[in-house]
This record gives sequence, C-alpha cells and structure tokens, in this order.
Amino acid sequence: MGKKQHVVPRAYLKNFENENGKLYAYNLKNNKAFLTNINEVCFHNYSYEVAKKEHNNKLESILSKYESDYMPHINMIVEKFNQGILKKEDINHEICYKFMILQYLRSDSNRIMYAGAVFGFEDMKIHPSINTLENLDFGRIYFNARFENKNELKKFLEMAYSHEQPIIHVISTKDLHLITSDNPVIAYYYPTRFNCETMVIMLPISPNICLYFYGMDSNKKYQKQSDIFPEQLLESDVHKINQGIIYVANYWIISNTNFNFIEFNLIKKSLTLKASRNAINKNDI
Repeated sequence: MGKKQHVVPRAYLKNFENENGKLYAYNLKNNKAFLTNINEVCFHNYSYEVAKKEHNNKLESILSKYESDYMPHINMIVEKFNQGILKKEDINHEICYKFMILQYLRSDSNRIMYAGAVFGFEDMKIHPSINTLENLDFGRIYFNARFENKNELKKFLEMAYSHEQPIIHVISTKDLHLITSDNPVIAYYYPTRFNCETMVIMLPISPNICLYFYGMDSNKKYQKQSDIFPEQLLESDVHKINQGIIYVANYWIISNTNFNFIEFNLIKKSLTLKASRNAINKNDI
C-alpha cells in the first residue's frame, strides 16, 4: 500500500467499467471528462493518514479488509442480476447495509461532516463546497485518527446496524444506466423534506442496479419488500438518482458510458452551485 489511497474501493468501481475495462470520468475540479481506468480516479495521496508525511496505512488496511469481506457479496448480486437469477433470498441485509454505511462514511465530504456533527459546527450541516473540502482538513484528520483503530470502526458499524436493521431493497434498470461518484451514497427525504417520516438511502452498485433502504424508520413502516423483485426503475427515477449522484460528488463522477446531454447539463448546474458556495464560504475559511 502506498500514498495513492482510493476513497471508494477499486473493486466497487470495477462494476462500472465498460466492455473494454475502461470507464468515463468527469473531474469536477478540472472540469474535464475523459476515458480512463479505475486506478486513476477517486483517490488522493495519503487520504487516510493522520499526518500525510508520516503514513502508516492503518486505516487504509482496515478499509481494505472490509472491502475484502463485503465486495464478494456485492459482486454476487451484480452477477446474479446480470444472469437473471437474482432472488430476494440472495440478499444479505447486514452486509449490504454495512457496505453502504462504510461508503457513506469514508468520502471526503462525509468525513468532514462527521467531525462537524461531533463538534456541533453549524456550517457542516450542508454538503461542503470544494473550497471547504480543500481547506478544512480537521474533519479528515479527526476521522482518520478515530477510526485507524479497527475496533472503533467495527463498533460503529455494528451499532448502526443493530439500531436500524433495515430491509435492503434492490432496484434496477435495463434500458438506461446509473452513474456513481467518489461520494456514491445519496439520501432523499420521504415523503418530502417538509413532511419527513424517513430517509431513502441509496447506492448504485452497477450501471443497472441500485441498493436502498429506509433510514430513521423507527416504526418499521417502510420495511416491507415489494412483491416485484428486483423493483423496476422508471426513466424519471434513473434521472433522479443520477442527479443526486452528481450533486453530492466531491471531485469525481463515474460512468460506464460517455456522459449524455442531461448529465452534462446537471454537472454544469452542480458546478455553478458549488462555485456560489465557494464564494459564500471563502471568507469563513
């Protein structure tokens, strides 16, 4: 293990490769789209170190161990779906839940927001701007220092699952494609932001499959699985998920096909929004 540390597993990104073993990436910092491979996206140098000049790979090793534990099950879901034989009984809800929470926690923005929640910083309640990501390093340092002890991350994941124990739902599309990013877990209020009963937490695991569960569902109102399995995504649902992926991406957006007009337009809007956040937050950093 070296200085290049990925913020999402390469084994996860591999599910978004095209038939030539490549994927399309949009770098939000450089405002460029290009064809590349999984080794060249969604990484930073020494991202999981407490001190970037004194790296020990402790947290990176812990995350790699979890990837080795969880990714075979994620890949099994993708493979069985592609073969048309995926069944409800194939889904290990605990593994899928912990995998989703881990991907949520480890991203650049959510490490900062996690620390912000711990210390009660009001400005950390919204998704950080790029300017904030690059200038507020305390979140990364705090998160890395706490969780480089393997027992801390294990306790966190087990406590989270014990509290929620959600049913993992599988939704799919065959005619359209889902994208992903370096911050691949998204959340929607349900039914609405103004009448919120729960949140829908979603993670695309391939261009055709997305996992989701209902969070904060203390009454277990939304835990019943659909009779249709996997559930089918409408075209509007696919666009909504991709829009969410684009809006919470930190530096990278990933697709197995070249970005279409709708996606480019959403990326442009996202960059404009983040630029305005940079201008607002510039004097606060």
